[in-house]
Amino acid sequence: MHRPLTALSLGLLTTLQGLALRLPAAIAVANSPPASSTEAPQTRPIIRVGVMAIRGVEQTHKQWQPTIDYLSRQISGYQFELVPLEFDTLEDLIANQQIDFVLPNPGMYVELETLYGARRIATLKNLRLGKSYTEFGAVIFRRADRTDIQTLQDLKGKSFMAVSEIAFGGWQMAWATLKEAHIDPYQQFQEIQFGGSHDAVVYAVRSGEVDAGTVRTDTLERMAQEGKINRADFVVLNNQQAQYGDSFPFAVSTRLYPEWPFATLPHTSVDLAEEVAIALMTLPSDHPAAQAGRYEGWTIPANYQPCHETLRLLNVRPYEDWGKVSIAAAAYQHRYWLLFSGLLIGGLSYGGLQLAARRRIESRLRAANSSLERRVEARTAELREAKEAAEAASRAKSEFLASMSHELRTPLNAILGFTQVMLRNLNRKHTTSQHEQLQAQRETLGIIHRSGEHLLSLINDVLDMSKIEAGRITLNEAVFDLLAMLEALIEMLQIRADAKGLTLFYECGDQVPQCIMGDERKLRQVLINLLGNALKFTNEGSVTLRVRQLAAPTHLETAPYHLIHFAVEDTGPGIAATELDHLFTAFSQTESGRNAQEGTGLGLPISHQFVQLMGGEIQVSSTLGAGTVFEFTIQVRPGQMESNQASPGCRQVVGLAPHQPVYRLLIVDDRWENRQLLVQILEPLGFELYEAENGEAAIVLWQQHQPHLIWMDIRMPVLSGYEATKWIKAQPEGKDTVIIAVTASVFEEERASILAAGCDDFVRKPFSETQIFDRLSQHLGVAYTYAEATCPNPTPPSAAKPLAPGDLAKQPAEWIAQLNLAARGAEDELIWQLLDQIPPADAPLADALAELVNNFRLDRIVHLTETPLQPTHVRQIVGLAADQPTYRLLVVDDRAENRQLLCQLLQPIGFEVDEAPDAHQAIALWQQYQPQLILLEMRLPGVSGYEVAQSIKSQPQGRQTVIIALTASVFETEKSSLLAAGCDDWLRQPLSEQQLLSKLAEHLGVKYLYTETTATAISHLA
Repeated sequence: MHRPLTALSLGLLTTLQGLALRLPAAIAVANSPPASSTEAPQTRPIIRVGVMAIRGVEQTHKQWQPTIDYLSRQISGYQFELVPLEFDTLEDLIANQQIDFVLPNPGMYVELETLYGARRIATLKNLRLGKSYTEFGAVIFRRADRTDIQTLQDLKGKSFMAVSEIAFGGWQMAWATLKEAHIDPYQQFQEIQFGGSHDAVVYAVRSGEVDAGTVRTDTLERMAQEGKINRADFVVLNNQQAQYGDSFPFAVSTRLYPEWPFATLPHTSVDLAEEVAIALMTLPSDHPAAQAGRYEGWTIPANYQPCHETLRLLNVRPYEDWGKVSIAAAAYQHRYWLLFSGLLIGGLSYGGLQLAARRRIESRLRAANSSLERRVEARTAELREAKEAAEAASRAKSEFLASMSHELRTPLNAILGFTQVMLRNLNRKHTTSQHEQLQAQRETLGIIHRSGEHLLSLINDVLDMSKIEAGRITLNEAVFDLLAMLEALIEMLQIRADAKGLTLFYECGDQVPQCIMGDERKLRQVLINLLGNALKFTNEGSVTLRVRQLAAPTHLETAPYHLIHFAVEDTGPGIAATELDHLFTAFSQTESGRNAQEGTGLGLPISHQFVQLMGGEIQVSSTLGAGTVFEFTIQVRPGQMESNQASPGCRQVVGLAPHQPVYRLLIVDDRWENRQLLVQILEPLGFELYEAENGEAAIVLWQQHQPHLIWMDIRMPVLSGYEATKWIKAQPEGKDTVIIAVTASVFEEERASILAAGCDDFVRKPFSETQIFDRLSQHLGVAYTYAEATCPNPTPPSAAKPLAPGDLAKQPAEWIAQLNLAARGAEDELIWQLLDQIPPADAPLADALAELVNNFRLDRIVHLTETPLQPTHVRQIVGLAADQPTYRLLVVDDRAENRQLLCQLLQPIGFEVDEAPDAHQAIALWQQYQPQLILLEMRLPGVSGYEVAQSIKSQPQGRQTVIIALTASVFETEKSSLLAAGCDDWLRQPLSEQQLLSKLAEHLGVKYLYTETTATAISHLA
């Protein structure tokens, strides 16, 4: 056995050495778009990959063709072709060298390795219930109520079912375990049946058709997740799972064996085999090929010796003659000894010398082989470490981006979708009472408001990080009041501290300058992140912000500067020493952060980058159980002050000027803290103030007190600011009341809606005292008294002309369409690539667009890249046509607001809609009602939408059900994975009502009833 083992070791060592040298580069290639080959496909050599078609030829193509296509793209100069292998033709094809690579089950691989010299180059990392495994086994089980079967011995005299007589996981593993227990199933079982599939075996045991059965591991768990069975209905015999623990969570009755190998055959080039191994082991886990094949990737080839041992034990091919001795076989096996004996008779001396020489050679061979095996193990360990490190980094970022795409687009879908519902309801005749309509609007606005708050925090973090990584983040320095900013910050966070029962301390040194030159927004964001984290993770005690000047001003060139030190200290749980090294790494969170299940994990990395940009470095010290201190020092210049003069905007208002009337002001906001902020700004000056927490209360107070001016929050429960404003302005005496909208929106387009509702002006949160006082002076003529000025005039804003849609007229229509799509998808890097394509002659346009991106105004880019049309007559769908049948639809989404959106779009038209929040209920409702079409969210918790689609489409009646995937992915490459899973089509979120109804018409032949309306259409260039 030394020669075959040595040859295999040499081949494996050569492959592993090549892999170790080329893997890092290959990983980079696999994660980037492959270069197109300059050689025509028909002139490239055909490489045939045989795959065992255990589930039929059609299913084999669906599952494995994307992997074969991946190899064709990754390995230049070759065209790979999939050849489904059936048992009756498999050996002929391999014996005639018509197959170059083969993907068999472990049992068949043993046969191919022994008889035809197949050599494994990779082992499959199979994806089971959301996790990957490189081993599997078999489970022997009975129905739960068959208490007469407690052990394997109790199976004697019982009926038994397996998958197939040649199925390694579906029979041979269990057969070997029974044989080791001294049970001969062919002699001691009443009968053995073979069901043809794992599911058929489970159903036969459940129905009582047989007493017990065997399937591969994870089958019972998978079927339970899919809603096909109740796991509690079955009991596993000889359960060995406890010895594996969390590393293998499935019930198992046998030993574990390696998963399917990818093998090369002797006539295949070693260099090509090496390239294939590299391509497989660098295939990303989120690649469409991996998703279609339902695996996470490939790994170092496993040891298949346990498979050899099991087949020897069973005396099945290729070991059907194992242990049998015949005269001819004995003569053949001992031919060398017979020859040696003949030579010994001819000359004992010569034979003795040859024997000694042979022993020396064998000794050297064994030593060389031992050394070689050690080198193989060392190389394998190095390769595994390098691969795991690269995979971990790639997987962390890929998972984060995929998750963030979903997290961003899901609330955006709710915002835009429910807006469509509200707009459509405005044009529909209502049969419900006004109270019911208001209640529906309140619920809708509540969903929009919550989704918007979540979306805004996510967008800020993600866009900041993308700009940092692209190297496009810069300081926007201007003079600002540092002390005022710090005080406003503490005032804002005091509410959160009070809500948790914490004490918030603020200590500021006397030497800290009032006004400085710096980037106020970035400094504020850093402090909010640090203080916000401290408040979030501290459950009792205090949080303290300390600010002080470290040294007297010195001079850098000709300009003086200050060193300002900031420290945030809390009495929270502290941070473990093992987590401190990764604290500022993007896409990672501490244990406390993961337990909190909120935030993006980008707050500290962004803060770290911002502080570095300002010339400092964040330091952290922490003690478990005692608390944490974050501190940093930045270098700033003092504000440039004009002598003895300050602009009115910088003068501090201390009261109303003499001879002013008593001004009555009404503050309307559903949040107490927002009303309190305005009260504390205005009440000390002598204004007469009233407060209302919603639009209805505002109308009552307006009627009672006739205020001169109303500060009106736009989004409120009960009655919105829009509705309250419209009602007040509709009254004769209301036309003289000044109404100023207070909004948190960052979109300029909302200004038109606010003014159209009747508001006279608006301020955007967060606002400053100066803005509030200026609006009162502008609209009521209020005059003030001032204290001495302490800071200079701020730098005036740029007076550059804003962009208009016509400014893009010279650019190609295709380029404008791409820019529109990139802006809608918040694809920051793609936008920068498109801006780089603008000709030098249009540099002002490029600069203006870049400024919009830097200021997170992607909404303005969307507006600029859309072409408005003149008002026209459009048809609005109001119901189903008279001749239409009853359509039953199933909506599957784990988020209630998404399901509610689709129900509100579809039910008023006449569709019957059922809802499912998870995969289990989705399959149960599909089995119960047989809907014509399913709208299926793909990223479901637990069992994904991919597995739901595969489960339904695998049933005969499921082939008639149309499945439309709902996805937040921005990658076109995902389409192949969706179709491979069994989906008939897809819709990308956020979706529009028109897109949704068009898909229903396309796939079900739905006809609608329309009404003519007048609207202004927007033609998207895309």
